[in-house]
Amino acid sequence: MQSFDNTFYFPTRENSCKMSVCRVVFLKDIISKNNLCFSKDIKYNEDFLFNYKYIQLMSSSIAGSARCLYYVRERVDSATAKIRLKDNSYWPKYYNSLTLVANEIKNFTNANNLPKDKLYYSALS
Repeated sequence: MQSFDNTFYFPTRENSCKMSVCRVVFLKDIISKNNLCFSKDIKYNEDFLFNYKYIQLMSSSIAGSARCLYYVRERVDSATAKIRLKDNSYWPKYYNSLTLVANEIKNFTNANNLPKDKLYYSALS
């Protein structure tokens, strides 16, 4: 459950993975020290995977702004827009991407000796 104080909201760790990276301010120090980056092989849910890795490596809580701080410009040829199409040819690619994300989560968790906690199981589901 999220709590609000009129300016910020404080999502649970599990819900934080679901946020788009364009809604988050990340500390460069955590990214640099841990060599975090986006995988070129993953076309869908790459935000989710990046957020999972980042959240597992940070030590403090997460806060987000309740105000709109950016505007979205959608392209009809973006990966997100393509998912919305009813063309069945995209679903196998999307499924394969989800499989890659799940494997990355498992490998990252094991390689960093991280606990298989509520965040881990929520991410895999």
